[in-house]
Amino acid sequence: IANVLAYLALLGTNTYIFVTSDGVYRTGKETYLTPTSYAFKIWPLIHLLWLGYIVYQFTDNGKKTVIDVMGWRFPAVAVLSAVYLYVWAKGYYIAALVLINFASDCASKLHDTLREHHSSRSFHDGLWIHFLVSLYSGWSSFLLVVALFEAFGVDALTQPAGVGTKVSIILLMLLLQFTAPADAFRSQKDSLGGSAAITWGLFAISEHQRSSGFVHSATFIFATIGLFAVLKSLDDGVFGRRNRNVLHDEERALLLPST
Repeated sequence: IANVLAYLALLGTNTYIFVTSDGVYRTGKETYLTPTSYAFKIWPLIHLLWLGYIVYQFTDNGKKTVIDVMGWRFPAVAVLSAVYLYVWAKGYYIAALVLINFASDCASKLHDTLREHHSSRSFHDGLWIHFLVSLYSGWSSFLLVVALFEAFGVDALTQPAGVGTKVSIILLMLLLQFTAPADAFRSQKDSLGGSAAITWGLFAISEHQRSSGFVHSATFIFATIGLFAVLKSLDDGVFGRRNRNVLHDEERALLLPST
């Protein structure tokens, strides 16, 4: 029940923002890390996966993972995210920063718990739980960086990007790369969703930040690095599974008596 109510709260908040902003997802402050509006089109994908998660929890396999492993943490992420979106849309940027920080931290810890203590046993486990948590962990990390600039960054419409702004952007981009993309390059499992979300967001920032050549180029470079991380995750997922199947076939062949 908690998962269903939390999902409805997040879906309702996103629907409210979408309707009241004509689908633009814009607030009053323009910063040097403001992405173009298409970045937020990732929300429908998140809601679709989350709906699958809700349905999956009523199956025998899903119930074991959702109740025993996920517990209260995923509903907490949803509620924190819903409140964050509401105060963000109202322009309370410091409060929004605090809320998305808690949501991101909770999502990251949940992602680490899944990766360390729960292996994907089926396609449904991988999609509705592992991929969803990875995707949202990366997306919330990206939103945290954007919220940080909205709370404390300069207004891009009235002030040029100074040295402090440029250094901050580089440091924050590096911080993002040390999350899911770095895990992908180390061949850590469950890094595809997070890498994809961060890369998607960085390309959206690069697309929007045309007034500053430095910001546009820097975010594009980091987005390209993230794209390689996504490809690395895909390669590990496809060829890694194929290699494991080959090994299993060889092991079975050794166990079979020769004829």
